[in-house]
Amino acid sequence: VIDNVTFAIDSLSRDIRNGSNYTCSVNGDDNFSGDCISTGGKEIQYRQVGTNNIIQYRFVGSPNPGQGNIQKRICNPSGDCSGANWQSISAPVNTVSIDNMTYYVLGTTVASGIRRQPRIVVTAEGSILSKDGTKTDFTLQTTSSQRPRDDSR
Repeated sequence: VIDNVTFAIDSLSRDIRNGSNYTCSVNGDDNFSGDCISTGGKEIQYRQVGTNNIIQYRFVGSPNPGQGNIQKRICNPSGDCSGANWQSISAPVNTVSIDNMTYYVLGTTVASGIRRQPRIVVTAEGSILSKDGTKTDFTLQTTSSQRPRDDSR
């Protein structure tokens, strides 16, 4: 079952590194800004290289602990997401319990004239319930950096 969470995080990480123009939303309210270094965010978006589509990922928490999930949607290049539905990319709640997920976006701005390689750090915490009823806690972290360098900033 942990393979499902690992696969979801790995898939997200691979997608991110082939993007550009990273931004995050601290509250997950579709209000995107540049870096989210200190507090992190609950939602990220970026432009997909090749298609120019806007890709968004978010963590959707739940009033019931552990019932959050990771979701993705693909919006058109103009940024219109009205016809784009969120798709869950993590396992069903009865097997994987994601309690918290945070996205940290770094390096999207030029500081003191120095261009930095944009990157996103993703952290996830939760637990897995095995078939025999054993609960196992997990903490995952991954970092993805922008593969194609963006010299336009």
